[in-house]
Amino acid sequence: MMSVQMTQKIDILLSEQPSKEFNGWIEGIALADIIQLCCLAGRKQVLTVRHNDLEGFIWFDSGAVVHAQVGDVIGQKAFYEIMCWGSGSFVLKKASPPEATIDVPWNFLLIEALRIADERAKSNGLTMESRATKVLIVDDSPIVCKAIRNAISGVKDIEVVAEAYNGRQALEMLDIHQPDILCLDVNMPVMSGDIALMHIMVRSPCPVIIISGLGVKGSKKVLEFLRLGAIDFVPKPQDPNSWDIYQQRLIKDIKKSRSLCIDRIRRARLPKVPTTKLLPGLPATRLVIICGGIGGILEIQKLLPSILPLDSMSVVILQDMVPDLVDPLASFLDKYSAMTVSALKAGGPLLSGQCWLANWDRAWQVVADRHGAALSQNPGNFDPNKLLATAAAAFGPRLCIVLLSGIELEIEKGLKEVSKRSGKIIVQDPQTCLSPNSIDNILRQELEDEKADIESMSNLIAQWAV
Repeated sequence: MMSVQMTQKIDILLSEQPSKEFNGWIEGIALADIIQLCCLAGRKQVLTVRHNDLEGFIWFDSGAVVHAQVGDVIGQKAFYEIMCWGSGSFVLKKASPPEATIDVPWNFLLIEALRIADERAKSNGLTMESRATKVLIVDDSPIVCKAIRNAISGVKDIEVVAEAYNGRQALEMLDIHQPDILCLDVNMPVMSGDIALMHIMVRSPCPVIIISGLGVKGSKKVLEFLRLGAIDFVPKPQDPNSWDIYQQRLIKDIKKSRSLCIDRIRRARLPKVPTTKLLPGLPATRLVIICGGIGGILEIQKLLPSILPLDSMSVVILQDMVPDLVDPLASFLDKYSAMTVSALKAGGPLLSGQCWLANWDRAWQVVADRHGAALSQNPGNFDPNKLLATAAAAFGPRLCIVLLSGIELEIEKGLKEVSKRSGKIIVQDPQTCLSPNSIDNILRQELEDEKADIESMSNLIAQWAV
């Protein structure tokens, strides 16, 4: 089923020689679908698009969009202009591009084009801010679908637009309802959740929350989904009446989804298993604390395996996630990290070669004496300022703080204490963040020492540790 978002009717003129080729038209096909088909064909072609008195050109080569032009405008700007035209006609011909002005993957070009089209829709009186967030629920169990619906129905500015019972139905409903976010099950008939997710991220990218059970097999699947680009995981309770336990997180994710830069998701490749493993050893003399929020799990899967273990360094990861995910994520990271990764429960010593993983549901602080330092749990809610201040007091310039996408924490006081004691602060470049707002706030305080993408962070940490 083709989308009708950007056009009602487009004429397809395959050739100017009807005696040798077909002439025809397809009703109700979106320009985005034509772009996808041209890229999948992998040929050298030019698409001439006409809208009222306007004419634009998009060139393809080897499965990519390589050039676009509207009048004197070229490159991505021209491509986005063409993609915002609501209707028209086109001619597709064989042709080589005159030059290459675009090097962005075609699926991400389409994501950005849809975002720009949404902004322009403000002139029609219906903005993203003025309507409810549209949710598509995908699960093969009608009981679970009803439980999810009940958990979020009645919440202001959230609307469940449809339910799908397998991945194939979900893809069809994406075109019909154009949801802002999906709640997706892992195991379904006809088309499983992972196949559906890969199609979604290519065809109609939008935020996806994984809602599934957690067994041995289930946890592996969930981590695979998070590696492919799902933004979060909410466990599926065994008792349908206990959804209220997870309701708050589900609603939080849904409300956050509209501000996410989904085009910035770059799935994490499966790392190589390290040939050597550094076991926990002597008390650490250097400490790295990594904090991540929404989008952080994906970045941690890229970052931690690339950090070279040192016999003097310990790592602590604090990630905003449900408690159920801590153990399976620690086991996954331990397999691919040269350090020993363990779930942090009640506390633990900060040893060289040790990486502790925890979520934000507990209050931690660093305690130190002449024998070394350790993480200790103290009464109350998680206070990141106390954690950073006590870590700075214990390690001083031998402390490195790494802040990733989506960290919605009030940490100005703690960061100032780290800076005062000559600790290092590295923040993820907001241009690469799924959720950049919180990182932007930190940058405005000018407390960071370095701003970098995930691929560069491990080198910065290595340079600091020398």
